[in-house]
Amino acid sequence: MPFAPRPAPVKDYPTEQYSSEVQAALDFYHKEVVESDAWQDAGDRDGTHIWKKPDADPYGVPTVKGTCLIENATTDEVTGVLVLPAMRKLWDTRVVQARALARYSPRIFAFYTEMAGLSWLVWPRDICGAGSIIRGSEENTETYIVQVSVENPELCPEVDGKVRATLTSSVWHLVPKGDGVEVTYLVKIALNGAIAASLVQALATEIPSCVSRVRDAYYEHGHSPYIVLLKGKEPKSQINIEDISLKDPERTWIANINPATGDDVINLRYSTRMYPDGVKITSSGSGASHARIEDHKDGKATVTFANDADGTEIEIQISPA
Repeated sequence: MPFAPRPAPVKDYPTEQYSSEVQAALDFYHKEVVESDAWQDAGDRDGTHIWKKPDADPYGVPTVKGTCLIENATTDEVTGVLVLPAMRKLWDTRVVQARALARYSPRIFAFYTEMAGLSWLVWPRDICGAGSIIRGSEENTETYIVQVSVENPELCPEVDGKVRATLTSSVWHLVPKGDGVEVTYLVKIALNGAIAASLVQALATEIPSCVSRVRDAYYEHGHSPYIVLLKGKEPKSQINIEDISLKDPERTWIANINPATGDDVINLRYSTRMYPDGVKITSSGSGASHARIEDHKDGKATVTFANDADGTEIEIQISPA
C-alpha cells in the first residue's frame, strides 16, 4: 500500500495535547482489569484466552479482553507490529484504511481509522482518535499502547456514509515474560446506531482475537522499523511522522524529522525477519548532508544530526538492501 498523505508538523512541539484523554483511557483499563470481578470467561480462540463484560445496553458491544503469549519477542518488537497504520492491516481484518493525522510529542499522536461494515445492512464505522506509547527508560520493558476517541473537526471531520464510533479505551499491555511477551488487549467501544445482537456477540469474540493475529503477523513478517523512544531519553528532534509501505518488494519505512538545535542521535531498530538480506538506510531533504547514518548490521542503526542541522527537514528511509 502507498504512503498516506503527510501530516503537517505540529507547532509548539512537544505539547501535552490529548494527554488527559489518553490517561482516562489508561485509568479505565486499570479499573477494569485490576478492580472489576464481572468478567465472563469466553474460552480460547487460536491461542488467545478471551473474557467479556456485558454492556448495560443489551445491544451494546461488551467490554472485551484477550491474552496471549508471543514467544521469542520483545515488547518493543511487538509494538512495531501494533502502531503503524499499514502494519495494523496485517492483523485487523476490519480496517479499510488507517492513517496518522498529527504527532504532538514523541509519544502522543492523532489518528483516523475506517472500519468495514459488519454486513451489507450495517454502515461502515470510523474513529477519530488519539494514541500514546507509554514505556519505561529501558528497552524491552512493560509497555502500554493506549488509544481513545477525541474530537478534532479540523483534521478529522465526520464523513458521509460512515457512523462515528466512540472508543472509550483500547489498551495493549505488553509485559516481558521469559524470552517472550505476555500481551493483554482490552477494548471498550460503542459502535453507535442499531446493530443486531448476533453481530454484536460475534464482535465480542472477534475483537480480542486480534491478539492471535498480531502474534502470527510477528512470526511471519517481523516488525516495522522504529525509533527507540525511552522515557526520559527521547530524541530532542521533532518527529513528524513514521510510516511504512508493505508493498513487496519495497517494504520501505520512512521517518520525517525536524532536527533540534545541538547534536542529536536517533536510535533505530529494524527486523532481520522483515529484511533478511539486510537494509539500505538513506536520508533526503534540506538537512540530509547534516545526517550521519551508521548501520550496525544487527538490527540496530543510528542517525546523528550535526549541530548545524537545526531549521532543516530530514527524511530517513529504510528499505531492503
